Parts: sequence; C-alpha cells; structure tokens
Amino acid sequence: MSDATIIDEKVLNECLNEITRALLSADVQFQLVRDMQKNIKAIKGWKPALVCADTFRAGAFDQLKQNATKAKIPFYGSYTESDPVKIAVEGVETFKKENCDLIIVDTSGRHKQEASLFEEMRQVSEATKPDLVIFVMDSSIGQAAFDQAQAFKQSVPVGAVIVTKMDGHAKGGGALSA
Repeated sequence: MSDATIIDEKVLNECLNEITRALLSADVQFQLVRDMQKNIKAIKGWKPALVCADTFRAGAFDQLKQNATKAKIPFYGSYTESDPVKIAVEGVETFKKENCDLIIVDTSGRHKQEASLFEEMRQVSEATKPDLVIFVMDSSIGQAAFDQAQAFKQSVPVGAVIVTKMDGHAKGGGALSA
C-alpha cells in the first residue's frame, strides 16, 4: 500500500480497512469510523494538480515534476521565472481554467529565522487565496517545532499540520508537542 502511486479502488479499500481496524482496536466509536470512511470515499474523484512555487531549493522543480508525472497529476512550474508569487498565481489560474478542484502549491521550506521566506509565503497566500494552508513539518527538528509552528502561524492562517518522518526519528514526540 505504501508503494502505490495511483490510488485506485483496491488501494483505497485496503488503506481504509487498515485505518478502520486501527481505530476500532483503539476503541474509537463505530459510527465515527463509518462516517470517516464515507467522507474519504466521497472525496475520491477529485481532479488534483501541483504547482511548484519553490524557487529556493535546487532540484525542487525536477523532484516535484517527477513525482507529479509518476502519480499522473498535472504539473505547473518554471525553470526560468524566479518570482514564486507569479508562478503560484499563474499555476492556480491555469488549473482553475482546467477545472482542477484540488490545487496544491508547494513553496520553499521555512525556518524560523528566515524572515524573507515567511514574507514570500505570506505574499503567495494573499495572491492565491487558498482554501487551506497546510504546514508540513519534519519531526527530526524535535522541540524546535514549536517555535517554527508559531512563526508559520503568525505569517499565514494555518488550517492543518502534517508531521513527517514520525516513524523514523526519536525526536518525533518533541515535534508532536508543537
């Protein structure tokens, strides 16, 4: 399941069954688990797209394009444009015209001390007016995650958090405390 690049009906059902077993064994209310399954299945069928607005990290464009191609998801980015706000706006406009209903704009990574990157993120957010801003954090930063999360939250309205590498790093608990 974790190696799947295309989420078809079989992969979705395997994943939902695994999640369901885990939730029920953790004594989560059956009706809540069943409602979650229905909600996840209702989301299936969306038309996603990826926009690479990361002009800071070398290789970001190529990496995201490769992943988008592998997952058969439309991709927008630029080797030559250096303004991430312009790339984000053009990408979002392009995919809205193509009736994509889940547009992910990938921006440069942030650290608390990089004020210019937080300003860039604020500008991207204001220009694209996203429905949801997701803060993706690497668990290996441990308790420093709190300060990073605070700086992120002060720049843009965060609606969700994804903590990566929780299974492979001892500092994951510190990141979770943020």
